Amino acid sequence: LRPVDTDPTDTRFAWESRRNADDPWFVSVANVLNKSLKPVQMLDEIRAREAVTADEAEKIQEDFMKLQGILDYHIGITEFESDDYREATELFIRFNGTGRRLSKSDLAMAELALSVPGLAGDEMMSVRRRWPAFPFTAPFLVQCLLAVHTNRLTLKEVSTAWGEADPKIVRASWKRVEKAIEQVVGFLTGTVRWRRLSALPSINALVPLIYTVAATGKFETEDREIARRWLHLTTLHYHFSGSVGTTMDRMIRKVSESPSMRSLWKATNKASLKALRPVNFFTSRLTGPEMALFTAMLSAGNARDWCGPDLPLDGSVQGKHAELQVHHFFPRALLKKHGVEDERINTMGNYTVICAECNLNVMTEEPATYMERIKVPEEQLIVQCIPLDRGLWRVLNYEKFVVAREKL
Repeated sequence: LRPVDTDPTDTRFAWESRRNADDPWFVSVANVLNKSLKPVQMLDEIRAREAVTADEAEKIQEDFMKLQGILDYHIGITEFESDDYREATELFIRFNGTGRRLSKSDLAMAELALSVPGLAGDEMMSVRRRWPAFPFTAPFLVQCLLAVHTNRLTLKEVSTAWGEADPKIVRASWKRVEKAIEQVVGFLTGTVRWRRLSALPSINALVPLIYTVAATGKFETEDREIARRWLHLTTLHYHFSGSVGTTMDRMIRKVSESPSMRSLWKATNKASLKALRPVNFFTSRLTGPEMALFTAMLSAGNARDWCGPDLPLDGSVQGKHAELQVHHFFPRALLKKHGVEDERINTMGNYTVICAECNLNVMTEEPATYMERIKVPEEQLIVQCIPLDRGLWRVLNYEKFVVAREKL
């Protein structure tokens, strides 16, 4: 309700948060619409902490009453009584056309529920319950099923996705998807070492991967090594960022001609499979494909916490203090004191990963000083790509350290 500088009559809606919870100018829409809050009461609360002019008070009451006026709107209701799934689906699609725009996934799900009752509900939900660390959404699962069942991901008419196909055939496609997801989850947790869905830089990358595993019916050791390299490189080159439906559809159609992991590799844009260079790690992000690759490498290299060698840095240890945190190898306060810009302070070349309980409390100490006190085993420095030349651990050699570590 607070008037803004650009337009004194402007009013804004905002999500409730801790920042505005105690602000008298923020009034819950829910309270207004159930008439539990009166205009006079609201103004008294604001005036107790803020100066309100007569004009502002009048405008606030006007806006308040206008909002409450929504409760007096007359809305026509038409009831349809039918047990026919197709009629219910058609009504949903038709009437929702004037509301939120339905995505292809929405329509494909509606058609699937119509063609194969129960599949888009309980059966897909059972997959989510089976792997709680990988809560795949229903639209994602429908995408995978659509790809496996039609060898396509985009269709001009969603109604043709399932067509008049025998429900048994659709269910057979779903069984292949289920088996492929089980194998891919095992691949993610065992080969790549990502123990939860949130560790993935892009869930889009899993669609062509699941399709390929489902199409081949196998996922052997050689396939997993190709898939691991493919997954890391495509996500690091942001191949699956943004709207990529057409890109994935093209890949799936190419792979369908001769399904295999090598076919998936060949069907991928060469620019997204380029070998990594040090510049790929010149990023300030604490999350994303760069950190995902780094944490996967830590897990594969049996990395241990610097303060507790019995704590593996693979996300398997439970407990608040065992959570993995990013630590600046060269403390921020130290670098700021020496005039280093934030862009170069907050960079992958200066990030290490330790457990939350391992609070190094190094303040403005150089790594050459505090690492002498902590005495981290050399093999644990190597797995975190720390240059072993301790001369680089001095603040005057910070730039050289970052360049050397990005290369490692």
